[in-house]
Amino acid sequence: TKDPPRELLQQDITREKLYVICNATGIHGVFYFSIEEDPTYTVIENGNWHCGDAYGVIHRIAGDGSGGILKEAVAFAQEQIGYIRIDTHEDNYVMQNALAKQGFRRCGIIYVEDGTTRIAYDRLA
Repeated sequence: TKDPPRELLQQDITREKLYVICNATGIHGVFYFSIEEDPTYTVIENGNWHCGDAYGVIHRIAGDGSGGILKEAVAFAQEQIGYIRIDTHEDNYVMQNALAKQGFRRCGIIYVEDGTTRIAYDRLA
C-alpha cells in the first residue's frame, strides 16, 4: 500500500484526529481516530454492518514493527465509543489477521474515494 498524502496527514493533525502511540523509547505508531459518519461506509456490498449505532473509525494506522499498535489503537478507541469500524486492502493479510485477533468481524466490501475496494470490518464492545 502507498503512504497517505502529506496534506491528508497534516489535515488529520490540524483536526486533532491523528494519534501517536509512544512509550519511554519513543514513538512506535500512529493512527487516525474519529467518531464520525465516514462517507465511504455509507454503501457496503456483499454483506452488512453488524450494528447501526454511532461509531468510531480507525484509519491510517502504521507502526514501526514493534507490534501491538492495532491493539493499542483499538483500546484507545473503545474508551471513547463502544462500536468501531475499520477497513483494509484485500491483499493486506497481516492486517486482516490482526483485526480478527482483535475481535473484528468482516462485514463486506466498501469503496474509497478513488473507487478502489476495501474489506470492511466492525467491532462492538
